[in-house]
Amino acid sequence: MNSFGPLPADQASTAQDTLAGAISVAEQQPIAVKSQLLDTAREAFTQGIHLSAAISAVAAPAMAIWRRPPAAPHRRQRGQIRA
Repeated sequence: MNSFGPLPADQASTAQDTLAGAISVAEQQPIAVKSQLLDTAREAFTQGIHLSAAISAVAAPAMAIWRRPPAAPHRRQRGQIRA
């Protein structure tokens, strides 16, 4: 038995794999199980999106800094006097 009631192992596995799988399995369940399964799947999906966004928010600027091309050497303008 799992947290969604007496789901068979294959349905529980399908529901855990993807959001579409959870929706598909939920459609075949009694209303109480369906509601709980959809709420849990939606929450897990949202948490995954938030985690991905947080990782991207840190990784993208870090990669931009790390991959920044080296600065070109400073060239004096014509007529500029050395100090």
